Amino acid sequence: MISAILLAAGTGERFGAKKQFVEINNKPLFSYSLEVLLEFEKIEEIFLVIPLDKFSETFEKKVFNQFSNKVQLVAGGKTRAESVEKAIENLDPRTKLVLIHDAARPLLNCNQLNQLIDEIKSHDGATMVRPIHDTVKRIQRGQKISPVKREGLYAVETPQVFKYESLKSAILFTKNLDEVFTDETTALEHLNMKVLHVPNKDFNLKITTKDDMVVAEKFLQKQLKYSIGLDYHSVEPGPGISVGGVDIACEIQTKAHSDGDVLLHAIIDALFGALSSKDIGEHFPENENNKNIDSKKMLVDALNQFKKHFNIYFVDATITLNSPKISPHRKEIQASVAKLLSISKNNVSIKAITRNGLNFIDFKEGWGAEVILTFGK
Repeated sequence: MISAILLAAGTGERFGAKKQFVEINNKPLFSYSLEVLLEFEKIEEIFLVIPLDKFSETFEKKVFNQFSNKVQLVAGGKTRAESVEKAIENLDPRTKLVLIHDAARPLLNCNQLNQLIDEIKSHDGATMVRPIHDTVKRIQRGQKISPVKREGLYAVETPQVFKYESLKSAILFTKNLDEVFTDETTALEHLNMKVLHVPNKDFNLKITTKDDMVVAEKFLQKQLKYSIGLDYHSVEPGPGISVGGVDIACEIQTKAHSDGDVLLHAIIDALFGALSSKDIGEHFPENENNKNIDSKKMLVDALNQFKKHFNIYFVDATITLNSPKISPHRKEIQASVAKLLSISKNNVSIKAITRNGLNFIDFKEGWGAEVILTFGK
C-alpha cells in the first residue's frame, strides 16, 4: 500500500504569507499537487498537513467536498520533521511506501511518481534532484568571495518516496538530535541508509517569493482550456422566465421541455463540450422523465461528471434577449451562477445584447445565451 503526505503547514516567512493557500487561477496553491496525488491511482490515502490555525469546519468541509474522502487533514508541527512525524502517526498499518511532496511545488506530475516508485526497490528512499549547472559562489559578509566547484552538486527536490519502516526509523532516531534536517532524505543518509537520487527532467518550480508566484501563474495558464456552450429557445406569452437560476417576472415564458433556462443550458453545454461528451439534448432527451425538469438539477448532474476531471476557472456569458432587460438583474444572476458552480462571483461575467435596431436580427420570438468556459486541471 502507498500513502502520500502533502506538506502544507509552513509559515511562509520569506513569502510574507502562507503561500500554500494563496490562489493561482482561482484555486489555492496546495490543490495543484493534491489533484495529481488524487489522480495517481496507486496511492490509497493522502494526508494533507496544514497549520493548526487553518483547522476549521469550513476548511475541512471545503477540502472534503472538493476533493475526496481519500484525503485526511493533519495538524502540522513547528518544523518540517514534526509535521512529517505527525502524518506518519496516522498512516494505515498496511503502508509499505510513503510519498512526500511539498505543496510549494505545484508542477507535480504522475511520471515523476511512477519513476520514483519503480526505482526505489533496492533503496530505502528515492528523491528527485536537479543538477546545478550555474556557477556557484559562497558569499559571506566580511569574507573573501569563494567559488564552489559545481561538479557533483545537485539541488534536492520533492516528490520523494520512502520505504515506510526506513522513514519511520529515521524520523524517530533523528528527532531528538540538535542537527536540523531540511528534508527526509538527509535524515536517512545520517543513518547511512541508501537513498536513490533521480535526475528530474521536468520544470519543478518551488514557490519561495512572490516573484515565483508570477512565474507559476504564467506557466499554469498554459494548461488552461476553453469550451463554448450555446442554447436558444422560442418564447410565448407567459408570467416570466428563469435566467441563471433567477426567476424574472415579465410578459413571456420559454417554450421548452424543461424550465427553459437558456443560460444554465449554455453552461451545461460547455461542460459537456469540455468532456467531449455529446450535447445537452443527448444527456437530457425529451421524455417523460425530463418533462419540466429544473435546469439546476441538470447542472448538478453535468457538474458531477465534469469535476471528476477538471476545475472551472471562469465563465463568460452573453445573454441574447430583447425584453426584459437583464441589467437590473445582473448581480443576482451573477451571484446565482457563482453559487451553483461553487466559484467566486469575480469569476463570472454576465453580459446581454438586444437586437439593437438591426432589422435582420429578430429576438421577438426567442432568446438565448452563449458561454465561454475557462477550465483546467
